Amino acid sequence: MIPGAVAEAMRFEPSVASFIRVTAEDIEVGGAALPARQLVILSTMSAARDEEAYERPDVFDIRRTDQPRLLPAFGAGAHRCIGEALARIELEESLAALAARIPQLRLDEAPAIKGHSGIRRVETMRISWQP
Repeated sequence: MIPGAVAEAMRFEPSVASFIRVTAEDIEVGGAALPARQLVILSTMSAARDEEAYERPDVFDIRRTDQPRLLPAFGAGAHRCIGEALARIELEESLAALAARIPQLRLDEAPAIKGHSGIRRVETMRISWQP
């Protein structure tokens, strides 16, 4: 398994598209003033395509070397997902097992992602292999 493949998959198509927070105090973000107790929606999809953070952010590249240690899809600070390590391990192990068991597995049609600003999922994905 290529080391950056799992991180790139989670960056490129995160399962959580956004999350909601409430400002604790008056703050300024990108030149805009947000008052205390303001509801804000933070987009992990947008963060994953940030040109300042990633070279060619709209390109899926499993050999990418500019991955941050902590992906924005898992939140931050006190709200950081405690299941991040488990999610990474499950994805790495399941993909490695599939690749070892069915090395000729091929993706025939890109996954159709469905969902909303919260949880997203793979609706359909066509694969094939030759025994």
